[in-house]
Formats: sequence, C-alpha cells, structure tokens
Amino acid sequence: MFNRNNLDKSSSPYLLQHQSNPIHWQEYSNEVIAYAKEMDRPVLISIGYSTCHWCHVMAADTFSNIEIAKFMNENYICIKVDREQRPDIDTFCMSFMQEAYGQGGWPLNVVVTPDLKPFFAATYIASTPKYSMPGFLEIAQKVLAYYEENKNDIETYQPQNFQTPEIESPELLNYVKQFDIVDFGFIGNQKFPPHCTLLYLLSNPHISQYEEIKAFLKNTLDKMQDSGLHDQIGGGFFRYCVDKEWTIPHFEKMLYDQAMMLINYSLGYNLFKDESYKETIKQILFSLEDTFNKNGLYMSGHDADTDHEEGTTYLWDDSEFPTLENYRPIPFEGKYHVNSQVDKVLRSSLYEIRKTRPQPSVDSKIITSWNCLLGVGFFYVEKFLGLETELQNLFTNVSAQKRTHTSNDNKHQKEYFLEDAASYLLLQTFMYENQVVTLEELKLQYEEVLQFKIEESWVENPDSDFLNVEAQKFDHPTPSTISILEWAITRYKILSDQETLDLDYSLPLNFDAHNFVALLERESKFFKCETEPKEKSPLSLFKKDKDNVVCYKDACTPYISTE
Repeated sequence: MFNRNNLDKSSSPYLLQHQSNPIHWQEYSNEVIAYAKEMDRPVLISIGYSTCHWCHVMAADTFSNIEIAKFMNENYICIKVDREQRPDIDTFCMSFMQEAYGQGGWPLNVVVTPDLKPFFAATYIASTPKYSMPGFLEIAQKVLAYYEENKNDIETYQPQNFQTPEIESPELLNYVKQFDIVDFGFIGNQKFPPHCTLLYLLSNPHISQYEEIKAFLKNTLDKMQDSGLHDQIGGGFFRYCVDKEWTIPHFEKMLYDQAMMLINYSLGYNLFKDESYKETIKQILFSLEDTFNKNGLYMSGHDADTDHEEGTTYLWDDSEFPTLENYRPIPFEGKYHVNSQVDKVLRSSLYEIRKTRPQPSVDSKIITSWNCLLGVGFFYVEKFLGLETELQNLFTNVSAQKRTHTSNDNKHQKEYFLEDAASYLLLQTFMYENQVVTLEELKLQYEEVLQFKIEESWVENPDSDFLNVEAQKFDHPTPSTISILEWAITRYKILSDQETLDLDYSLPLNFDAHNFVALLERESKFFKCETEPKEKSPLSLFKKDKDNVVCYKDACTPYISTE
C-alpha cells in the first residue's frame, strides 16, 4: 500500500503537484506512522503550499531525481504536507526548525523518528551542491546514518510554551522607531504589508494626537496602492515586494491578503476620507469575483509562476503597452512591471489583453477560516463605505462547511481546527449586528470553541491524529489563531452583556492584532438602539434593542443621535 506515491488521492492542489514524483509520498495518517514504526525508518515530513515558488523548484529538481527517489524509498518514509491544510503539523515542525536553527521557511523539510521526535530540519535543498550546501542525497545519507546510530537517544521535542509579553500599553511613539520614513511601511529590505499593525493603529481613537503616526499611516496606504504591490490592471494585492521601495512584487496572491486589505483600506477611508481608497477597494472586490470566487466561496491563492516562470502573466513589453513610460515601468526579466495607477480606460484594455494570456495556477481549495476573515472584510466595506459586497452569500455558504478546515471539489478535509471555529464565531458576531444570527446561535458556537481548550491551553485540534499543538500567538501576516479567538470572544461577550477577557497589551508589531483586541475591550462603544447609528467607529458594536443606550467603559447612557 505504501510502496507507491499515494498523493493522487489527495484533495490538496499542493499535494497533487507532487503526485508524479518518483518518491513514494504519503499523506500524513496514523497508518503511515504505524508503518514507519514497523519498518523502523526515519520519516521525512516535507511541508509547503501550492503557490510557493521554491516548493515548485524543489519538486521539479530534487524530488524528481530518480537516484534520490530510490534512496528515499528504500530508507525513509516520506510524507508530504500542505501547510494550509495541516496548521498543527506545520506549527510543530516550524517551531522545531526556528528553535534549533534560528530561521525557517518553505519548503520545510523535517526528519522525525517514527514516534515523532524531530532531529533535523532544512528548507530548500537542491539535488546537487548549491548555495554552499551539499546536495540532497548526501544530506539524506548523513541524516540516515545519524538516525541509525542515535535513534534510542533522540529526545522528545516540545515547542516552547511561549507566553505573550505583557505591557501596560504599546506606547504609540514606539512605532515611530520602526517607520521607514523614505519608502514607508516598516524598515526592511523586503516589504510585507503590515496588516495587523495597520489594524491596530487605524482603529486607535488616540491616533489623532500623533500627527507623525497619522502621516505614516496615510503614506503607507498610499504607497501600497500606488506601487508594484498592487495589481494595477486586475485589482487585488500581491503578497509582498522583494525590494524596500515596493516596486517588484513576488507575484503571488493570497486570499488572506485581500481580506486584510479590505479591512485596512476601509479603516483608512473612515479616517482620511480619501476617495482613492474606495477605488482600491472596488478593485479588490473585482479581483475576488474575477479570479477567486468558486461557487460562492473563495479559493486560497494564485501562483507567482505562469508556465514555470515568475510573473509572466503580469509583465509587458513596448509593443503591448506603448505608453509604458507614463507609468513608471520597472524592468523585470526582460520586460516591465507597471508600478503606478493606470487610468480606467487603459486599465480595461490592458486587462482584456492580459486575460488572453496563460494564467497562473490557482489553489482551488476553500479554507474555512480565510473565508470567514474575508467575510469580516466585506462587513467593514459595507459599514465604512456603504458598498455592496457578497457578505450574505458568503456567510450562507461558509456556514454549510464550517466544520471542516478545507474543501476542494466536494472533497472535505476531516480535520477541523481552532482557527476555523474561532473565525466562524467572529464572523457570526458581525452577522449578529446585521440581524442575521441570533444570540443563541452565538452561544452555541462559543461553546463549540471551548472544546478546543485543554486545561489552560488552547490547541489547534484536541482530536488530532498528530499531536496536541498549542495555537499560535504571533500576529504575522494575519491575526494569529489566538488573536482571532480573542477578537471573537470579546465581541461575543460584549454583544451578550458579559464580562470580557481583561486582556493585557503586548509588544508592538509582533502582537498588534492582539493589541487591537485589548484596545477593543477598553474603548468599545456598544450601541443598543432601534436603528444602527450613522456614526462609524472601528470600536463600536450594534444590537437592535429598544433601550436606546450606548455603553462605554462599564456605564450606559441614553443614546442621542448626532445625525
């Protein structure tokens, strides 16, 4: 049963990309681990995701090498994992690599004993010596020799039980030290959109006292939408830029980035009333319906590569784009990338040309938690801009698959994680404001969320066939599982008139989604009125009620509309 590559049975587009490798890849299961114990072989757990460029490179080179495959099939049990399907396995393996080697990334290759004790990890390894590293076969031989000599002495690994540092307040001026005052965003040679920090700062009612921070927020929002990070032709945002000037993106689009951009540009519009943000949001919504929508839910991401070359769908030459020089063209791989906003008429014509080209592959699986986060983005767009979205339709569809982590073409993953349960509760709280969900339905989902707590620890899956891995707290690039959980529970407790969690603040930058929730606890205004107030605040909640009061800092006063 295990003497063949079994990935052809998978629901994961990433695993299906490896189904033709000569390596006898297996999906993770208790049966595979039992087989590894029976054979007394080390287990290679190789983790990636379908839009990962270097995962493709390793699949085409290392994992397609016949000599390497023969050695691995005879001496190892080889397991392929889609990190987006198994956050528990990915978190465990990534924690080991970061603690043991001080860094990590994908593809992530970890070797464990048959009883899941990790003892070696690496990211990309070429088939032949490269980048000052030996080739894969030489490394695999040495790792096997180490295992055979030391297998009885390898210690159990337990990820560090990281406690979120508690501070009195994330002093706003601390952020200024990290600002890139020339190119905006935060200091670094690559530029990732700072989603969680924007969420915290744009929601902070005290921000008006800090003109330098307000200017930074405005400049960062402007820079991202006017730069190479933004798909100026088809809408939506790429994952990050490879340079500090935000010019050349890694041409990969992820659903979670679109969700966070909807949230933050809605908050930006609320704060600055900049009409260009509304246009950017409309372009994101267009991109979602154009290339992400799949039967009313939204697919996970778009590859950076087209026909094994990065960015070719998005690049132009002089004959295709004769007015290129007017749009700050950036040379890339012999062509040009458009790096500034394009007028609507030209954008439409270029879009039609681009649609005739080969398109990047799409990871077609539906991730429940990411779709819930997108629903939150839709809510923000409707609340702060009054634009129509697919929120109601999305909620109906995600409710039908809320007890599975992913689905793909009617194949439903059996695992269900805390990030899904918490994200669904969070989206429900917004739908409660829209009078679609009842308080009783919120209570039932909250009680389901509580099933993911073992003693004092929140775990991703208490019924896992792997290990009970604690849920993540680090907010990057999106709110961590714990921050989503805290956001959902805080909103549920407020809406149901219960005591909230009493969260402490934590360190700036790394825990800013958590800090946003701590801010929400302290500064929320809860309107209990017949009709929703016209005044808009990121920290306000609404319940249709005859009381006509607004509750703030444990006191409720009669609500008098300022309309």
